[in-house]
Amino acid sequence: MSNHFDHAAHAWLLDDRNEHIMFVGMDCEMVGVGRRGQESMLARCSLVTLERAEEEEGEGREMLLNNKRVKVLYDAYVKPSKNVTDYRTQWSGITKERLQRNDVITLGECRMNVLQILSSSPDGRIVVLVGHALKNDFEVLNIQHPPHLTRDTAWYRPFMRPTRKRFYSRKLSELTREHLGIIIQNDGVSSLYQTEKETGSYSLGHDSIEDATSALLLYHKVSLEWELGLGFPLRKYMKKRVNVNHSEESSKRRNRGEVTLYLDGCNLPIGLKYRKNYKDGDAKFQLISKTKAMGNKIVQTPIDWIPLLQLIISCSSYTSSSRAVPPITKICVFFDGKMFSPVSDGARPKKFNDLGDGLYLEVSDESVEVDDVLVERVIEDRTKDNVCLPKKKVCLDIDHVVEELSNGLNSNGKNNNKNFVVVKRKGGGSKTNKKLFDKLRLRRGEEGAFCLVPALIEGSPRIQKHSLQIARQLKRAKVHQVVEYEQRPCKDVRSIVVTDDVLLSDRIVAEGGVVLSYGQLQQLI
Repeated sequence: MSNHFDHAAHAWLLDDRNEHIMFVGMDCEMVGVGRRGQESMLARCSLVTLERAEEEEGEGREMLLNNKRVKVLYDAYVKPSKNVTDYRTQWSGITKERLQRNDVITLGECRMNVLQILSSSPDGRIVVLVGHALKNDFEVLNIQHPPHLTRDTAWYRPFMRPTRKRFYSRKLSELTREHLGIIIQNDGVSSLYQTEKETGSYSLGHDSIEDATSALLLYHKVSLEWELGLGFPLRKYMKKRVNVNHSEESSKRRNRGEVTLYLDGCNLPIGLKYRKNYKDGDAKFQLISKTKAMGNKIVQTPIDWIPLLQLIISCSSYTSSSRAVPPITKICVFFDGKMFSPVSDGARPKKFNDLGDGLYLEVSDESVEVDDVLVERVIEDRTKDNVCLPKKKVCLDIDHVVEELSNGLNSNGKNNNKNFVVVKRKGGGSKTNKKLFDKLRLRRGEEGAFCLVPALIEGSPRIQKHSLQIARQLKRAKVHQVVEYEQRPCKDVRSIVVTDDVLLSDRIVAEGGVVLSYGQLQQLI
């Protein structure tokens, strides 16, 4: 791509009215728990966005600031799961009485709501998250957001205080006063919806909405310089979002190929949960992570995978046409019908459930194994595009594997890999590098397969870094005599199956598919 920057196009992309990106400001307020209140827990979370003001006065929870209308997307108070020992009211604006009201929600509910918004905006746009010291907010929410879609005003070099040896981040109140002429965190008194048009200055009280708004206004003031300094990674989103239902766009996609991502719900730590009080337009079911607790008890954590899977499709839809890896346009989650035989009819899922945005939930017949259905789907995906299985096996040594995976991991996060590697075990005893082979689910010879893959989504090389780390571990273990590394082209991939089943992994790879473990799925997101 050319290094010549079109300032007019970039200004359009950063405009509030562009149809591809929404800039969202986020801020969280924390209270102290534990001894002396040293441990932080979430007490309030707010998400805001800016819209161009076309009227003189806003309605509801909106206000006018510098010709921008601030719209509150989300604002919730959260009940800490531990006893609060320090409300930090001077800094957080949180009081004991506020957290005792009926509208306070749990951390799990807040986390799911925030993930839903960050996965894509209500109108389907990609979300660029802006905030001040976002690391703290991510920690208390226990979430992440793609680094190339995150802008932190605490670490923007022109906003930092230089010293002889390093740069230090400054307070948000200092930056807003200096660059915006706005006074925030003013004696704990909120005048968020009051503007002083005569003097041109604004006095904002101390709460998370104000801080999120201030960070967003700071970013908007220097957005062009900021993005140019980064090499303008958002320019790829100037391309129209792919609509798989549009005939012309679908034709182009078919020429390149499309990838379907399958999740084997029977062999992954995820469960299906029926939502009793769901509203019209909401998903009837949730995909909840499961973690093992003491004994045989299974604990379901309040992390819904649906918005995360929708994020994969949303980000993959912007994949450049020059990339070897086809885009992921569809995700299917499979469960065994036998699991729901004792479930009431109302709570039992149908055989086919459309969860929206290319995400589907499928349940097999009670007499059919999910493994067989997944293998059939992989074969169908390959044959409908006339993709043939490799006639000749191309094997590499471990040095070439490491070199192959190292390609493309440059400072720009771009990826040039055209191949992936299938790792299979040929022999060796059960005690040979047991810890490493257990991790890769290659416990016995001629059983199981592990795929070392490049970045499957443009701008998100984390899974490739994880594959490179595994390859280096295999190199250090010196297991070349019992392991083979088969190279396959990425352009022929039509199916990716996420499963921890050893025998199913073998069958999927034999039919030309890619297998990912649950750990690799987490790296992908």
